[in-house]
Amino acid sequence: MREIFKASELQEAFSLKEKGAVYFAGGSEILRLGSSVDKDRSLIDVNSILSHEIKKEGGFLVIGAAVTFQEILECGFSPEWLRKAVHLMASQALRNQATIGGNIACVRDDSYLIPSLLASGASLTVYGTRGLASIPLEDYVRKGGCSCLILSVSIPSDVKVALKRFSRSASSHSALNIAASSRGVFACVKSSGIALSVDELEKLEYRDDITGSGEYKKYLALEEAGRLMKEVNA
Repeated sequence: MREIFKASELQEAFSLKEKGAVYFAGGSEILRLGSSVDKDRSLIDVNSILSHEIKKEGGFLVIGAAVTFQEILECGFSPEWLRKAVHLMASQALRNQATIGGNIACVRDDSYLIPSLLASGASLTVYGTRGLASIPLEDYVRKGGCSCLILSVSIPSDVKVALKRFSRSASSHSALNIAASSRGVFACVKSSGIALSVDELEKLEYRDDITGSGEYKKYLALEEAGRLMKEVNA
């Protein structure tokens, strides 16, 4: 049986993480069939020390790491592109459970949300070895995540993002999640990786899986990259 710790402060949570335990808030990844989290690893419940608030600060929308997909969808001042991105998770039951911090922390190559947040130029407030810090989401993703605890996500208020998802059905794993803005094109390609530019998208090693052939996914990715950039620049 898993050992579950309930953290009461940030330093306590981080210390437990350093000993090999895993953060969780919504728990959707831990309970997922085929989860990347080892079933024998201890868990750290961080719900009580994370923000559940969405607020405007200056020219940014700041979303607490424990905010769920459904709460983002229902928030009256979430930008339309962000509501569209979280609504790609077709199950409301999962949207009520999955948190923005957890989705980012998993750095999954079928994430509904990461490409759009990358395109927006989002940054993270995190707690780690050096205490509180702010880092670009792009740096976090490029490193494949890290042991720090995500506290909030800051999104520029005036950014324009275009996005698209490709899958066999609304409830199937995504073959491709792709988004574009004036910053460029960003994509999650199932079984192939995360691309942070068109150049990286062209160089990905596209692999066959249940979502489609590597050749099919490469065609979709490159065609859609061009279309979304035209939409952004229109």
